[in-house]
Amino acid sequence: MNPKHLKTLGLAIFILFIVLYNLFDNNRVALVRQEVKLKNLPDSFNGFTILQLSDLHGKRFGQNQEHLINKINSYQYDIITITGEMMDSSDESGTKPFYELLDGIKNKKYIFYTGEEDLVAMDHCTGEKTQYGKNLEEKGVTLLDHVNPLKKGKEKIWIAPFQSVLLIDSFLKEAKKNMQAEKDPKKLEAYKLQEDYFSKLKEDLESLKPSDTVIALDHYPYATDDPSKTPGEILYYDLVVAGHYHGGQFRIPFYGAFYIPIPDSSGNGLFPAQEDVSGLKNWGAFQQYISKGLGASGPIPLLKFRLFNTPEINLITLVKDK
Repeated sequence: MNPKHLKTLGLAIFILFIVLYNLFDNNRVALVRQEVKLKNLPDSFNGFTILQLSDLHGKRFGQNQEHLINKINSYQYDIITITGEMMDSSDESGTKPFYELLDGIKNKKYIFYTGEEDLVAMDHCTGEKTQYGKNLEEKGVTLLDHVNPLKKGKEKIWIAPFQSVLLIDSFLKEAKKNMQAEKDPKKLEAYKLQEDYFSKLKEDLESLKPSDTVIALDHYPYATDDPSKTPGEILYYDLVVAGHYHGGQFRIPFYGAFYIPIPDSSGNGLFPAQEDVSGLKNWGAFQQYISKGLGASGPIPLLKFRLFNTPEINLITLVKDK
């Protein structure tokens, strides 16, 4: 065999290896552990564990999610946080892989869900539950539309949606402005629901104190070019748990992600700092943990896969920082 044919054969074997490895890699699940130190953490919550699930995008791991369910059920945790995009469809037909997962989980005493879905669980302007949201509640899921206390004896921590108070204020002003101008009774009722929802959410968030331990959930990671703006935009969050980036979805070995879909104007997402892609980062006012998630998405079906990027679930342990 001449050298040219050898090179062609070598290239073909290399490409085949990459294809076969990534087929295998896309269908397994890694558990990634992360310890997070919090100064205000109550003593009774030292060692408190959060199992994070994110960005399933309708992916199945084994028949009826058997492999993923078995993995989840093999670990001990205190709560589950689901940080969005668990389906890959804009209608109820796409819910089955997610429902299979929820049905198979044994420890679902506390499951908190914040989702950015094509099929929404609740109206983010009024807090009203959709049928999909009601279905999730029937399966033991708490939709994170308000601040939730978790108690151990006399001590507590808080699970809350990640919200900018400035943004809530702008929604409130808009709702009040529309109420003053609107004469249609049905539309007026809708604006009143918005005002009531955002007023209650703002009241709940502003009731939190700097000494409280607050864990916030959001699908979209917090990102900014100017971290000094953070304290003026949000309240007393200690840890934000997020997803969305898929770890870049396509990763380069020994380098990492070369692109992430940043959801605001803080950058174009090309060649990001790898600490912004996944894992734990300290923003000064709070820490943020981003999961690489489980599935893949994209406008082209053939590109809905992960490259050198093992799907993951995350076990976050809260530790008192002494």
